[in-house]
Amino acid sequence: MAEINRNLLEEDAAYVAALPLPWERLANKRILISGASGMIGSFLIRVLLKRKENIQIVALGRTTEKAKISLGEFLNWNDFTFISHDINLPLPKIGKMDFMIHAASNTHPKAYASEPVGTITANVLGTLNMLEHAVRNGVERFLFASSVEIYGESTGCQDYFDEASCGYIDCNTMRAGYPESKRTGEALCQAYRSQYGIDVVIARLARTYGPTMLWEDTKAISQFIKTAAAGRISF
Repeated sequence: MAEINRNLLEEDAAYVAALPLPWERLANKRILISGASGMIGSFLIRVLLKRKENIQIVALGRTTEKAKISLGEFLNWNDFTFISHDINLPLPKIGKMDFMIHAASNTHPKAYASEPVGTITANVLGTLNMLEHAVRNGVERFLFASSVEIYGESTGCQDYFDEASCGYIDCNTMRAGYPESKRTGEALCQAYRSQYGIDVVIARLARTYGPTMLWEDTKAISQFIKTAAAGRISF
């Protein structure tokens, strides 16, 4: 992460941490965040650790090496614990969590092509493993980071999508693994809410970017930003 990006990151995190939100609900709580080294997960962790409510963070990520890059300054903090774990496997014994955030996922087209199986399993098996831990440990609330990709493509019969819309997805393409598995992840969340009474919240993220964006990110908006930063755009 470049120095200018880290400075912007600190400014953004400080801004969010200072917003007049009901932070008191997180006082003395334990929060589990998967995808801790990713764009969303690492930013949420940074924001929460700026608060003074004695929030305990347990972070799951694929490799310690990536965690050192995005979260290195927190690895020795008493209120932060990083665990290297494959989200496709049942969660380790980490005890009761008050809140759980499932943000582990491949989120850009190159990853869909190079890791099509892992893209699907993180959104399906990973969600299942997180929900199973939530059931066993009586979590207070569970957040699934979904995507606007679940809306699919417009077939030309509507001008906009609302939350009840499910557009067309060609399941016989490599790229379809991401939106289809996000749909399945959402269905799992609804099933666990119905059968086990878990308080589940689904956030359909869209066009997300910022200082924690990975350089290898191949989403369209990421490509625009990188091209502009490299001075390859003329106006």
